[in-house]
Amino acid sequence: MSTFEDLHAEGRAVNTEGWDFSRFTGRATEQRPSWGCAGLLAGRMAKAEAALEARPRD
Repeated sequence: MSTFEDLHAEGRAVNTEGWDFSRFTGRATEQRPSWGCAGLLAGRMAKAEAALEARPRD
């Protein structure tokens, strides 16, 4: 098993420019939550009088 220091050194050595996430293949997983954010939001937005939208900065 790798130590924290080994993993930290490995991470620091990786090029982080661009959108190449192939390094994480088989190492990172993702799963949508069971509670369904879109459904909850739709129900609340139907009753809302106002809402804020976060937009990325240019």
